[in-house]
Amino acid sequence: MQAKQIFRYVAMLIAVMILITSTPINSASAVGSPSTDSPNAMARSMIDFFRKDRTELAVDRVSRDELMVYGVFLSNFFIPGKTKLSDMVDASTDKQDTIPRIVSNKFFGSPDNYKQIVDVNTKLYNAIMEVFQSSKSSFGLFKSVPQDGSLPMSGEDFYNKLAGVDTNRKIYAKNGSGDNVVMDLNDKATRAAIQVLFSYSPELILDKEKGLRALTAMYIDGLGNIWGAYDNVAIEEYVLVLPAALNPVVFSKTANGGKFPVANVFVMGGIVKITENFLDGKPFMTPYYNIKDYFTNGSSAGSTMNRSNMLSIFGIQSHSSMTKLSGGSAFRSLGDSDTLIMNSDKVTSNPYQDVQKYINETVSNTFSSNNSFIFLTIDASKFTNGQKYFVDEEALNSDQKDTLSKYLFGGSVFSLDELADDMYYFNVPTGASGGEGDWKTDDDALMMRQKMFAKEVSGQYQFYQGSYFSSPFNGFLHYYYDSKSSGNEQDQVDFLVKWLQDNTTNKTINSTSAEFKALKSFLDSGNFGTDDPDTINAALKLLKFDSNNFVYNLLPSSTLVEDNLIRSNWYQPKLISPTSFGLTEYDSFLGYISIAIRKSAFFKQYNGFDDYSYFEFNGAGLFQSGNGGKIVGHDTVKGSSKKVVGTNGQNAISTLFYNSMVYRVFGMNSTFTRQLTSNMYAGTEVDGVLGKYTTRTAIMNDVNNYPGIYWGYMVQLLGIEKSKDSKTGEEKWDSKRFENDLLPTIILNTMGGGLDLVTIIGGSGVVASEEKTMQEMQTDIVKKIYGLLYDGPNQYRDKLIKSAQDSWIISTHRSITGSWIGNILSVSAGGNQSYASIVGYINTPSLTELPITSWLLDDYMSIYLLLILFVAMIVIIMVITHVRSIREGVLIFIVMAFVLIIPQFFISSVVNLSNTAGDKLYSGRFNYWAITQHQQALSSMRYVKLMDDEKNYIIAQNMEFAREAYSSDVGVRVKWMSPKKDDVFDDMFNKGKITQTLNENLNIFRWLFSSFINQEEYVFNDPLVTYLYRPYNAIATAAKNSYSKLTEKAVSRNESANKLLNAKESSFVFPEYRFKSLLDDNKKVQYSDQQNQLIKSSATLSVTDNSEMEESYRYWALNSSNVSKAIFRNDINSNAGLRAATDEHSEAFLLSTESPFYYFYNALKSRYSRVDGEFKSALLSKEVFRASSDDDLKVNNSMRDFLDLEGLFTYVIPYLYQGNDYVYRWTATNGKSVDTFNFKNAIEPSDPAMKAKFNEEAKRKEDLKAVWKLYSPWVDQIYSLDVMGKQVPIANKKVYVADTANPGAYDDAGRPMIFSEADMYAKGYNYSQLTDVERRIQSTLKSTYKDLMYLTNYYDFDNEVLITAAAMMATFNFNREFSENRLLGESSTLYPQNFELKNFNYDAFMRLILMNSTGEALMDDQDLYARVLEKTSIFSGLLLILCDLMAVIVVPVAKLFVLLLLLFLTIAICLSSVLVPPERLTRTISKNLFIPSLIFLAASIGFAFVISLFMGEGLTGYVGGRTPSLGVSDPSIVMLLMVAVDVLYVFILWKIAKLLIASLKSHVISTVFATVGLAVGAMTAFKQYMHSSMSRTFDGALSHALDTKGENAVNGGPTGGNKPSGLRSRFGKGIMYNHDQLNLSHSDGNEKSNPSMNGRDGQSNNAVLPNEKDRKFENYIDDLSSRRAGSTDRKDDGMRKQTKKSDSVGKDIKSDQSQQKKSEK
Repeated sequence: MQAKQIFRYVAMLIAVMILITSTPINSASAVGSPSTDSPNAMARSMIDFFRKDRTELAVDRVSRDELMVYGVFLSNFFIPGKTKLSDMVDASTDKQDTIPRIVSNKFFGSPDNYKQIVDVNTKLYNAIMEVFQSSKSSFGLFKSVPQDGSLPMSGEDFYNKLAGVDTNRKIYAKNGSGDNVVMDLNDKATRAAIQVLFSYSPELILDKEKGLRALTAMYIDGLGNIWGAYDNVAIEEYVLVLPAALNPVVFSKTANGGKFPVANVFVMGGIVKITENFLDGKPFMTPYYNIKDYFTNGSSAGSTMNRSNMLSIFGIQSHSSMTKLSGGSAFRSLGDSDTLIMNSDKVTSNPYQDVQKYINETVSNTFSSNNSFIFLTIDASKFTNGQKYFVDEEALNSDQKDTLSKYLFGGSVFSLDELADDMYYFNVPTGASGGEGDWKTDDDALMMRQKMFAKEVSGQYQFYQGSYFSSPFNGFLHYYYDSKSSGNEQDQVDFLVKWLQDNTTNKTINSTSAEFKALKSFLDSGNFGTDDPDTINAALKLLKFDSNNFVYNLLPSSTLVEDNLIRSNWYQPKLISPTSFGLTEYDSFLGYISIAIRKSAFFKQYNGFDDYSYFEFNGAGLFQSGNGGKIVGHDTVKGSSKKVVGTNGQNAISTLFYNSMVYRVFGMNSTFTRQLTSNMYAGTEVDGVLGKYTTRTAIMNDVNNYPGIYWGYMVQLLGIEKSKDSKTGEEKWDSKRFENDLLPTIILNTMGGGLDLVTIIGGSGVVASEEKTMQEMQTDIVKKIYGLLYDGPNQYRDKLIKSAQDSWIISTHRSITGSWIGNILSVSAGGNQSYASIVGYINTPSLTELPITSWLLDDYMSIYLLLILFVAMIVIIMVITHVRSIREGVLIFIVMAFVLIIPQFFISSVVNLSNTAGDKLYSGRFNYWAITQHQQALSSMRYVKLMDDEKNYIIAQNMEFAREAYSSDVGVRVKWMSPKKDDVFDDMFNKGKITQTLNENLNIFRWLFSSFINQEEYVFNDPLVTYLYRPYNAIATAAKNSYSKLTEKAVSRNESANKLLNAKESSFVFPEYRFKSLLDDNKKVQYSDQQNQLIKSSATLSVTDNSEMEESYRYWALNSSNVSKAIFRNDINSNAGLRAATDEHSEAFLLSTESPFYYFYNALKSRYSRVDGEFKSALLSKEVFRASSDDDLKVNNSMRDFLDLEGLFTYVIPYLYQGNDYVYRWTATNGKSVDTFNFKNAIEPSDPAMKAKFNEEAKRKEDLKAVWKLYSPWVDQIYSLDVMGKQVPIANKKVYVADTANPGAYDDAGRPMIFSEADMYAKGYNYSQLTDVERRIQSTLKSTYKDLMYLTNYYDFDNEVLITAAAMMATFNFNREFSENRLLGESSTLYPQNFELKNFNYDAFMRLILMNSTGEALMDDQDLYARVLEKTSIFSGLLLILCDLMAVIVVPVAKLFVLLLLLFLTIAICLSSVLVPPERLTRTISKNLFIPSLIFLAASIGFAFVISLFMGEGLTGYVGGRTPSLGVSDPSIVMLLMVAVDVLYVFILWKIAKLLIASLKSHVISTVFATVGLAVGAMTAFKQYMHSSMSRTFDGALSHALDTKGENAVNGGPTGGNKPSGLRSRFGKGIMYNHDQLNLSHSDGNEKSNPSMNGRDGQSNNAVLPNEKDRKFENYIDDLSSRRAGSTDRKDDGMRKQTKKSDSVGKDIKSDQSQQKKSEK
């Protein structure tokens, strides 16, 4: 086709495209205006922008009212104490957690629209900044009415108002009401908002350095956010104090009597998550304030959150709303039990009638708000800093501390109309759906009037489905009332008797007793039918369901009310707060009495606890043994001094009883609640602006229903409602302006007027100016096509070609390496879905990991036995055929018994040595991947859960599902010891069939180009010591979760000791020294006070004065009663092991059995998180690592025990060893093996015998699993280091120490155990006097100290990440130091010892190499490879592909080829040495096997070292790196050098392969021919034997033989003693082919001395003479022998002579035969 024709076709194509793009399309909308449903349409309202997924927003055309509402909503994404004013407009591209990106993610499912969010936020930000810059005092908050020149109040002023130092709790501003009041801290809603803030982080309110008091000034902006200034920072650096979404002023527009805003992420965090009926099956006597006891029984994440939160908000629907008193007064029925108790003689109302009606109602009915209450209560037991913030607080006196405590801890009760709770549970595409209308398409759903806790239906309320549960007592009453329906009195009695017998501690009930009748009367009418207090007390005791009496014989005490007791000395106890879940400030009696029941000693010292009317609280045995006081009479019987319980008293008892027992708990929409997640659960550490905060209540700022929150604000703040036009009757949307006199004015640069919902919801909320955009698109298309066809230089065409090249290169790279662009942390071998993820580049894959060879090496013992049998058979044949003597045969057999072991361990040793060297070279570098992955996971899981965000979702997904995974994932993995998971144990006894392995071997491509990571290994074939590869992040998550549970309550040494003693059976015996340090404070080794002080100052750094709290982690693993009972059990035949871990301390024990990592994590986090600045500051503190002493120069600056190894060896290891001791005893009796039924998928056999066997083995398996949970392999390995029974030096003598790993054994010997260099010098010892264990401890500390110094390079990462990394580094060093390799016997090996190369793919190497070369960051919007290619040429891309091919295919295949050759050569040499033993076996093996292996080993290590020079260590900005690096800055040069190194390495491997092939060929040939020769010789011998037997059978054979003999003698033939000649003579006498000899030699001396006798008359004995075929074969062997001999290097002159002599003999034989033939002719 000609060029003109091509041009013509292209021109036609362009014309058609222009015609198509310029032709208007028929549409119902205005001409030139896009459809409102088009995602390309530009929205002019926030609602339309969010609902219609607009890609553009006309920010200037959004109404002021909507922007103001959006500004309030935006504060849901703020974090108090952390968010700065400038964060609103953070447009950073290198961070994923900016506010604009988060908002975009929550509404659109990706951060792509973040620029639009930045534009909107900028409107608000500029308006706020304009006021700040022009008139800062306009935003100021003042402690008194502001005057000219008044300065804004400081955080100290705010704190003083809370504590009552300033009794005026009003806060003022220059705007506001007539008296300038903008907030009143006494307002109920305002106080609740402050309590939410306090519960989120108490430090934020109370801490002097990083809390309120650190703020120099406080301001409120026009949206309602309160900001704080500090340290003279710029305005944009002001930090958030109170978000607008939590500020009641914003929603109520009043400083008093406002509504408490609950529809925000801060309050949602504390709302009880009702995802199931937590009281199902629980005791029927459970008051509403005790339900938190059962949250841990829930299976959902919400139940755990409910348990952990300091703040609890929940709804209670009661039977009654008010309780009436004489005189006409009344008070709220719930949340005010103090008033009821103090006025019990004045109660005139009895709730019984309300209870009956309430029980008979169904929950589907609507209800009014009168008897429904929202509780806000604070669990003071979660507050752990009472000593610091109250007792030691010098700024407040005792009254002010009490005032502050009551303000912060006192709970409140709200009615539903006291809440700002508009919350819409839309179905949303991203987030938590609620099933109440579609957010994007259902306009009617906008007007459903949904509330947070209930639907609003015609002024009434209705529960959300499944969002409530009822008191168990409700069910009891329901059944009891049903029993009354029959009208038979006896039915009621029978039911009540049976119920009490089944559900209380009373097993014998007398239905005729006075107390039973009183109880029945109480249940029938609300009064007891008697005024006798003793009878009433006895009646109530019939309802007991546990060992404790009721609180004043009415209600069970709350087990969660903790005393939170702080004592400065024994006689001045101080109670911070008695509050707990469900108890308000007006329920203090319930709190105090609940404490007293369990802490009676405290209340013996407590004064001021008075009696009130009918309730007696004092007495000689106050609250002891669970006695909760009693009911006493108040009214006096006329004519008697006896006191009785009158009508008012009985009303009070009935009210208190039914109010607490009859209820329904309700909460948010359960469909929505089940999906909620947070980035800040209780216990999360937050990097605040002024310091670190620890959250005590979750914030629901991750998965939530943000559209529902936003629309709820629109409805509340703008008064949106639907109405009908009075004239036309059409429906319309009404709304009000956003106006609030209490908020300062800000001017938004946008369109004026209010919000016009009709135009927005009606579908026309788009800018009608998109036509221009379409025209620009058409023009752009024409320009681009023209640019493609233009024959001159063109930038667009060049860019397009470059982009296409880069795209192809990256796509090819991904296909080769098996990675994908977005998954930057996909570094784990085998983690990607590609065949090309082989890990043989630096790491050398073991042949045990390849299915084609694993079957051989895994079952080598079976093969070894077969080979030994083969050797024995060969030796026997050789002896029979006289090739070898019996002595030689026995010697060959013994030698080969050892030689045949070589194939199993030799190649594995070579691979292991190579990989060990590689691990040491690269482990420090690959710390980067683990630390970075963990940091990225923490960030990504907070914000990204969506499939379309490839870059972060895969990380988030893997971290979510791999949290407890123990197999492959794309992240970093480490080798882990015996993880105590049921599925891990079960897999040990569900092995696959052999056919599975055979099927894998059939596909060569599968094993050649795929990675096969051995996921489990056993130590010396011990099934209890299993190693698995676990994800690093899963380990980190397990540690974090365990720590957060364990820190809820401190554990003391005495508490753990008591549990141990209580669990130990009386007859159980163990060495006294084992738990001496735990059980006994008395030590033999005593020091002076001065030296004691020196030793204490040299020990692990103590950060706080509360040693019990600080050292609590030492005893966590010891504090489980269930575990202690198991390990101290004498009987090993029943109730084996530990069946289940039912509490956090049992879980802590199980984790401790896996590795010391969890101890190190707990120690580092518990101790150094308390350092000012937390752990990252501790890394920079010399005091943490080194002791300081002016009195002892040796101690000064020496290493201290910063890992608290003293606690590990003193408490944890002895306890774990005791568990091992039980395992030893159990397995010694019952064994460790189980018949390998496939228990997981098996069907119970039908055969009775097999069925019994199956059930027996299944039970054995379950028993073994329970025992396995108690086993600590790492402790077992430590005790295999020969630590028992050693002589230890003390001064100039040695003493016997029974256990050098136990400090108690040292103390028994009169010597302390040394735990650090500083400890050694402080106790007066030197290094030469230390035991092996003590030296290993010091080595561990030194290695870890060095690692932690380099960890400072990651200072900017989260503390959680740094603590995890530090604990893992400590674990690596501990395991290395306490491992020992032995040539003979079993080695002691603890894992993990480093990040193993086998768990990293080639992509992990390449990314670090390119990062080191280019300086590019790993984390970025654009992939690293794309950035490198964009800045380089196609040459770099081709080099990248070449590097990929070399690293992924060529190098691994070459390695595998050499390894397979080594394997086959090893076997060939073994077999060859049996058949043809070489003169020097050692030399043969060395030359053919050892030398090539050493060359391979040296080349592999050298190759790994050179490649490591190209790599960096990731982050080295603070303290530099510790490994060398070439530092070549051009990626093209780096990749070119890599290719050169790869080629050189492959060339060396090829040379090694050639040597191996030549040697293999030689030994295979010699083996084959030797085997053939031996077989022929054996057959000939057998033939001769048979011939002789047949000859003796015939009588004439003897005479014929004599005649023949005489004839032969005459003719000069051989005598009977001569050996036959020919083929038989060569093979019959065992002539063997030897590739080390020149010829075939005979062992018969007669043949050598009488060569002429080798001639033979062919006709005289045909059975002996060789035929022509035999001669040809013989000549072939001779010829082959000669040629082989000529190619060997072991010939000598004697051999040459022998060869010549043999040739001459052959010639003589031939000449004799020819002469004989001639004479015959």
